[in-house]
Amino acid sequence: MKYGEVYMVDFNPVVGSEQGNFRPVVIVSNDLYNRGTKMRVVIPISSVEKYGTEKKWLDYPLIQKVPEEQVVHGFALCNQYKTVDLRARKGQFKGAFSKEFVDRLALIVRSTIG
Repeated sequence: MKYGEVYMVDFNPVVGSEQGNFRPVVIVSNDLYNRGTKMRVVIPISSVEKYGTEKKWLDYPLIQKVPEEQVVHGFALCNQYKTVDLRARKGQFKGAFSKEFVDRLALIVRSTIG
């Protein structure tokens, strides 16, 4: 389970405003971190259209539209990144995003923590 790979994951049960349900995620933790732990830092992907139509979300830099040529489509919710054990959650491999797109997402996540 490497940087940039996309998995389908069941996030239930959730609490409060956390993202839930069965959805794609992309791994944004680097491979040095990934080799040392079972956990992965992931960004959930949403297919909810409001992220691409409502001005509130269009102007929000922590939501990024997944480019059309990627393995899944929707919106990367960088404001909802979390650490998960993909094996324990029975993550299903879907493919990988381009390095350029994942690098952009990882940079956004880093900008929120320091």
